Amino acid sequence: MKSFKEVLEASKQQVLEARKYKIENEKVALLEAIKSQYMITCKLKELDKKKQHQVLNMLLEYWSPKTGINRAGIKYLNEGAIAINENSSDANIKLFAQKEIRDNIIAFQNAFMAQRGKDVVSRLQENIEYRTHKNVQFDQLFEMALTIVNEKIKQDNM
Repeated sequence: MKSFKEVLEASKQQVLEARKYKIENEKVALLEAIKSQYMITCKLKELDKKKQHQVLNMLLEYWSPKTGINRAGIKYLNEGAIAINENSSDANIKLFAQKEIRDNIIAFQNAFMAQRGKDVVSRLQENIEYRTHKNVQFDQLFEMALTIVNEKIKQDNM
Protein backbone atom coordinates (compact mmCIF):
# COMPACT_ATOMS: atom_id res chain seq x y z
CA MET A 1 0.00 0.00 0.00
CA LYS A 2 1.28 3.45 -0.95
CA SER A 3 1.78 6.08 1.66
CA PHE A 4 -0.13 9.35 1.61
CA LYS A 5 3.04 11.21 0.67
CA GLU A 6 3.66 9.03 -2.39
CA VAL A 7 0.08 9.43 -3.59
CA LEU A 8 0.24 13.20 -3.05
CA GLU A 9 3.51 13.48 -5.00
CA ALA A 10 2.09 11.38 -7.85
CA SER A 11 -1.01 13.56 -7.93
CA LYS A 12 1.06 16.74 -7.98
CA GLN A 13 3.16 15.33 -10.81
CA GLN A 14 0.04 14.52 -12.84
CA VAL A 15 -1.31 18.05 -12.35
CA LEU A 16 2.01 19.58 -13.40
CA GLU A 17 2.18 17.38 -16.50
CA ALA A 18 -1.40 18.25 -17.45
CA ARG A 19 -0.70 21.97 -16.99
CA LYS A 20 2.50 21.73 -19.05
CA TYR A 21 0.61 19.90 -21.79
CA LYS A 22 -2.18 22.52 -21.78
CA ILE A 23 0.26 25.45 -21.97
CA GLU A 24 2.15 23.80 -24.83
CA ASN A 25 -1.08 23.16 -26.76
CA GLU A 26 -2.09 26.81 -26.31
CA LYS A 27 1.27 27.87 -27.70
CA VAL A 28 0.88 25.61 -30.73
CA ALA A 29 -2.66 26.87 -31.39
CA LEU A 30 -1.53 30.51 -31.21
CA LEU A 31 1.47 29.88 -33.45
CA GLU A 32 -0.75 28.21 -36.05
CA ALA A 33 -3.19 31.13 -35.93
CA ILE A 34 -0.35 33.65 -36.28
CA LYS A 35 1.19 31.70 -39.15
CA SER A 36 -2.18 31.61 -40.84
CA GLN A 37 -2.66 35.36 -40.30
CA TYR A 38 0.75 36.15 -41.84
CA MET A 39 0.30 33.44 -44.50
CA ILE A 40 3.45 31.62 -43.39
CA THR A 41 3.63 28.10 -44.77
CA CYS A 42 7.16 27.13 -43.73
CA LYS A 43 8.65 26.45 -40.32
CA LEU A 44 9.63 29.43 -38.18
CA LYS A 45 13.29 28.45 -38.35
CA GLU A 46 13.20 28.89 -42.12
CA LEU A 47 12.10 32.54 -41.89
CA ASP A 48 14.52 35.44 -41.85
CA LYS A 49 15.51 36.75 -38.42
CA LYS A 50 13.33 39.88 -38.62
CA LYS A 51 10.18 37.89 -39.44
CA GLN A 52 11.01 35.32 -36.71
CA HIS A 53 11.37 38.10 -34.18
CA GLN A 54 8.08 39.64 -35.30
CA VAL A 55 6.17 36.34 -34.98
CA LEU A 56 7.68 35.54 -31.59
CA ASN A 57 6.88 39.02 -30.25
CA MET A 58 3.30 38.61 -31.38
CA LEU A 59 3.17 35.19 -29.69
CA LEU A 60 4.46 36.68 -26.43
CA GLU A 61 1.76 39.36 -26.55
CA TYR A 62 -0.83 36.58 -26.34
CA TRP A 63 0.94 33.83 -24.40
CA SER A 64 3.35 33.41 -21.48
CA PRO A 65 5.54 30.35 -20.86
CA LYS A 66 4.58 30.38 -17.16
CA THR A 67 0.86 31.15 -17.25
CA GLY A 68 -0.15 30.16 -20.76
CA ILE A 69 -2.62 32.07 -22.89
CA ASN A 70 -3.93 35.46 -21.74
CA ARG A 71 -7.25 37.22 -22.47
CA ALA A 72 -5.96 38.88 -25.62
CA GLY A 73 -4.76 35.48 -26.84
CA ILE A 74 -8.14 33.89 -26.20
CA LYS A 75 -9.82 36.72 -28.07
CA TYR A 76 -7.33 36.34 -30.92
CA LEU A 77 -8.03 32.61 -31.20
CA ASN A 78 -11.80 32.88 -30.87
CA GLU A 79 -12.43 35.97 -32.94
CA GLY A 80 -9.23 36.47 -34.87
CA ALA A 81 -9.04 39.84 -33.13
CA ILE A 82 -5.66 41.45 -33.30
CA ALA A 83 -4.79 43.45 -30.21
CA ILE A 84 -2.55 46.45 -30.70
CA ASN A 85 -0.68 48.46 -28.12
CA GLU A 86 2.43 50.65 -27.80
CA ASN A 87 4.70 47.68 -28.56
CA SER A 88 2.87 46.57 -31.70
CA SER A 89 4.89 46.38 -34.88
CA ASP A 90 3.92 48.20 -38.06
CA ALA A 91 2.84 44.88 -39.58
CA ASN A 92 0.49 44.19 -36.65
CA ILE A 93 -0.95 47.70 -36.96
CA LYS A 94 -1.50 47.16 -40.68
CA LEU A 95 -3.22 43.81 -40.03
CA PHE A 96 -5.39 45.45 -37.38
CA ALA A 97 -6.41 48.23 -39.78
CA GLN A 98 -7.24 45.73 -42.53
CA LYS A 99 -9.32 43.65 -40.14
CA GLU A 100 -11.19 46.72 -38.86
CA ILE A 101 -11.98 47.79 -42.41
CA ARG A 102 -13.14 44.31 -43.44
CA ASP A 103 -15.22 43.88 -40.28
CA ASN A 104 -16.97 47.21 -40.94
CA ILE A 105 -16.92 47.02 -44.73
CA ILE A 106 -20.54 48.13 -45.16
CA ALA A 107 -19.95 51.31 -43.16
CA PHE A 108 -16.77 52.05 -45.13
CA GLN A 109 -18.48 51.27 -48.42
CA ASN A 110 -21.42 53.55 -47.63
CA ALA A 111 -19.10 56.33 -46.48
CA PHE A 112 -17.01 56.15 -49.66
CA MET A 113 -20.15 56.17 -51.79
CA ALA A 114 -21.40 59.25 -49.93
CA GLN A 115 -17.96 60.85 -50.32
CA ARG A 116 -17.33 60.74 -46.56
CA GLY A 117 -14.52 58.21 -46.80
CA LYS A 118 -12.08 60.70 -45.32
CA ASP A 119 -14.17 60.90 -42.13
CA VAL A 120 -14.29 57.14 -41.44
CA VAL A 121 -10.61 56.71 -42.25
CA SER A 122 -9.79 59.64 -39.91
CA ARG A 123 -11.72 57.92 -37.10
CA LEU A 124 -9.84 54.69 -37.75
CA GLN A 125 -6.54 56.59 -37.74
CA GLU A 126 -7.42 58.26 -34.42
CA ASN A 127 -8.39 54.90 -32.93
CA ILE A 128 -5.09 53.31 -33.96
CA GLU A 129 -3.02 56.30 -32.81
CA TYR A 130 -4.83 56.32 -29.45
CA ARG A 131 -4.11 52.62 -28.88
CA THR A 132 -0.50 52.61 -30.08
CA HIS A 133 0.66 56.17 -29.34
CA LYS A 134 2.29 56.09 -32.79
CA ASN A 135 1.68 58.29 -35.80
CA VAL A 136 -0.17 56.55 -38.62
CA GLN A 137 0.06 57.88 -42.16
CA PHE A 138 -3.42 58.95 -43.26
CA ASP A 139 -2.60 58.55 -46.97
CA GLN A 140 -1.53 54.92 -46.55
CA LEU A 141 -4.57 54.12 -44.42
CA PHE A 142 -6.91 55.81 -46.90
CA GLU A 143 -5.34 53.92 -49.80
CA MET A 144 -5.71 50.62 -47.91
CA ALA A 145 -9.38 51.33 -47.16
CA LEU A 146 -10.05 52.35 -50.74
CA THR A 147 -8.44 49.17 -52.07
CA ILE A 148 -10.45 46.94 -49.73
CA VAL A 149 -13.72 48.75 -50.52
CA ASN A 150 -13.02 48.48 -54.28
CA GLU A 151 -12.35 44.73 -53.90
CA LYS A 152 -15.68 44.34 -52.07
CA ILE A 153 -17.55 46.29 -54.78
CA LYS A 154 -15.98 44.11 -57.50
CA GLN A 155 -16.96 40.93 -55.60
CA ASP A 156 -20.52 42.15 -55.20
CA ASN A 157 -20.84 42.93 -58.91
CA MET A 158 -19.58 39.54 -60.09
